[in-house]
Amino acid sequence: MRLEINMPSRTKHQKGDQVEKQKQGKPWKKKGLFNSFDEADKKRNQLIVELGLEKQSNKGQDFQVKVKRCGAGGKQFMVKLRYLP
Repeated sequence: MRLEINMPSRTKHQKGDQVEKQKQGKPWKKKGLFNSFDEADKKRNQLIVELGLEKQSNKGQDFQVKVKRCGAGGKQFMVKLRYLP
């Protein structure tokens, strides 16, 4: 007679184990699509000045602005903005 015991193998995530979840940041909002980096950079700098002035007058929030390459073959540039909590 042969006795087989099936014991579950230990996996990375079992009950009692704490799993760290990565927090998602605030979503980015599209502010413009441009055909050259120079145009996108001008828009980014314009947003920084405008929003920076709002922040100085205590009406605005902290924010981030970036230029991201996109489009077919990476030939376009998108300006994105997000407000920080």
